[in-house]
Amino acid sequence: MIKKELINFVYGDGQNIGYKYGQVIKSFVSPIIIHLAHSFYRESNEPIGNAVNVVFFLEGTAKGVFIPHGVADKGYRDAGRLNRMELILYSGEWWKRHAIRQGIDPDKVVVVGYPKLDPIFQGIIKPRPRTSAKPRVLWAPTHNTIQEVSSWGKFNEYLPELEKHVELLDSAHPANKDMPAVTLQDLADADVVLADSGSLIYEALALDKPVILLSWLTREGVLSLWPGTLEASLYEDGPCCLANSFEELLNLLSSSLTISKEMRILADDIIAPETRGHSGMIIAKLLSKMIE
Repeated sequence: MIKKELINFVYGDGQNIGYKYGQVIKSFVSPIIIHLAHSFYRESNEPIGNAVNVVFFLEGTAKGVFIPHGVADKGYRDAGRLNRMELILYSGEWWKRHAIRQGIDPDKVVVVGYPKLDPIFQGIIKPRPRTSAKPRVLWAPTHNTIQEVSSWGKFNEYLPELEKHVELLDSAHPANKDMPAVTLQDLADADVVLADSGSLIYEALALDKPVILLSWLTREGVLSLWPGTLEASLYEDGPCCLANSFEELLNLLSSSLTISKEMRILADDIIAPETRGHSGMIIAKLLSKMIE
């Protein structure tokens, strides 16, 4: 066996650090590398032969240590691709149980939390001062590669009317931006999150922010294309609020919306509470042991 000499964070062939998902991956890598000596790690677009290669996507022939680039289900983490991995670092117990049900060796799966949110949990990223008394509402659609499961493009016609009632924070998915960025500041600012089928659902819940699903725009797509997934369960009997029309959305936003006990239980299952704010350190220690 070749001795591993360093940790290599693989941004993906063609995924340059400044392009599209590159900034998303950077939001995972940054909280980890602050706990590593510079000589211990690299950031590159390809695997390195003598390295512990940390990958964030399952596409192609990726191998090494897998940290998912998000916490949404979408049914894409199949056992065949997961079994290629030496180690799978998941955010919470829900994902560990899911992997074991898929037939993944339990010894391969470690719950480490979700480093992307460390800066908010640590108070490094704080809510900005308010400019109005209106509630801050973040619309955070997933990308529209599969249009049926995304509100991107469909919800835009409602934005002028919505802005009469709320302070709107509009954060498109990085794949839909010309200048990609990560939603952390807007997420810290928001009182309520409007979502459809992406990671922002669970990120918001973990930060004690109520989530409203734009059900009239995305429910049928999620249920038909992703049956049996975690997202499908949210539209069927999950804890998030469902807006079945724009009028219903306005009614929900005008109520005293708070995170429910059921929302918090789901959030704690997806992103382990004991890891919050120091997930990056947990991962850095684990990876360091692999090159000792």
